[in-house]
Amino acid sequence: MTGSALRESMIELIKVKHAHQTRNGALHTPYWQHCVSAANILSEAVEAYAATTDSVLRQHLYLATLGHDLYEDTDVDPAHIAQVYGSETDRLIRCMTNEVSDYDRAAYLDKLSKSADEVLLIKFADLIDNTECVAANRVHFDEDWVTEFYVPIATETFAVLSEHAFTPEWTAVATALMNRLQQAMDALLSEVG
Repeated sequence: MTGSALRESMIELIKVKHAHQTRNGALHTPYWQHCVSAANILSEAVEAYAATTDSVLRQHLYLATLGHDLYEDTDVDPAHIAQVYGSETDRLIRCMTNEVSDYDRAAYLDKLSKSADEVLLIKFADLIDNTECVAANRVHFDEDWVTEFYVPIATETFAVLSEHAFTPEWTAVATALMNRLQQAMDALLSEVG
């Protein structure tokens, strides 16, 4: 398959696998839209800062960002992902997967702290989209969920991401994503008070 065909195929897969999931509180936005948004956030940053000329790596980053929640939230077969989209896409999704739960974050945060730059860039894009959506749609979320669940997760994850020493190849992208995430966090925290 060509690069664009792989992207379209992955988008169709996430639409099917995340079909019964929604987000944004009472808005009930189809979950797959988050995956596409996160992939676009990362793709735009990589393109803007010409972080790599490796088109194969860019493709794997995009595909893995699209599929970043597949192993965690759906019944997709990882062998299918590796076969159709490549072992690197599979590896990146596996590295993004939280094998425990959001209520027991220590192991996942430790895993992230030891992850490669590319995994953390995907996590930045994921967290940016999540935080921007929560900040923009606060009235549609339960206040306790925002203050007692989401804000601690976002704050702890942001700390892990911001402490990572990115390689020169990814520093500009990471800095841009970190700044965007900081703005989203500031907007959210100003609403929380």
